[in-house]
Amino acid sequence: MNLDMGQIEMFCEIFRNNKKICTERYTELTDDFINIIRTNGRQAKFLEFFAIIQHCRGEFILNNQKHVLNLFLDPKLRHHLLFVKEIQVGSGGGIAPGFTGNMASSVSNINITGGVVGHQKT
Repeated sequence: MNLDMGQIEMFCEIFRNNKKICTERYTELTDDFINIIRTNGRQAKFLEFFAIIQHCRGEFILNNQKHVLNLFLDPKLRHHLLFVKEIQVGSGGGIAPGFTGNMASSVSNINITGGVVGHQKT
C-alpha cells in the first residue's frame, strides 16, 4: 500500500462493530498491518485496526485480545510495533527529575527492559 488512498480507514470501518468479521477474519489482515508498519513506520492510524478488532459494540473479544497482545509482545515484532527502549537506573537516583534521597536509593539497582514509550498521532 504505497499510495494512501484511504485503504487503512476502509479496513477499519469494515471491521468496526462487525462481530462476525472481527471473530472470523481478523488474522488475515493482522500480518498485512504488521508489514505496513514495518514499511511505513509506526502511525496511529495503523494501530487503530488492532484496537477495533478487540471489541464490538462494547463487548470485548477475548481471542482477538490475546492475538493482538501476543503480536505486540513477540520479541521479533515488538521493536517494529512499539517504541521500546531499555532504561538503566543506576546509583545516584537518575530515574527521573525529583527522585532523590531514599526513593532513589530504593530503586538504584532496577533494570527496566522493554518499557513502552508510546505512539505519536499523525
